[in-house]
Amino acid sequence: MNDYTLSTAASRDLRNIARYSVRTFGRQQARVYGDAFRDCFKAIAENPYMGQSQDLVRPGLRRLDLKRHSIYYIPHDDGVLVVRVLHYRQDAWAHLK
Repeated sequence: MNDYTLSTAASRDLRNIARYSVRTFGRQQARVYGDAFRDCFKAIAENPYMGQSQDLVRPGLRRLDLKRHSIYYIPHDDGVLVVRVLHYRQDAWAHLK
């Protein structure tokens, strides 16, 4: 079974998303969004090439969008490394260098 690992930056991104979601939409909606991320990470781990290639940004990097966020990850033999989780308004190029 393939698994996913979160980078330190991706973990920080998710904490920031959760804080913003609680403040803006409430705890219940933040929980729903957090669950959607976990489900998406599991799906990516099982099918790592489902996202779009982002080789121009970084070799091996892929992207899958979830609502207003993009999940950037790198497939490995035993799963995926989630590198960043960025809002669509964030400059991905600057954050992924």
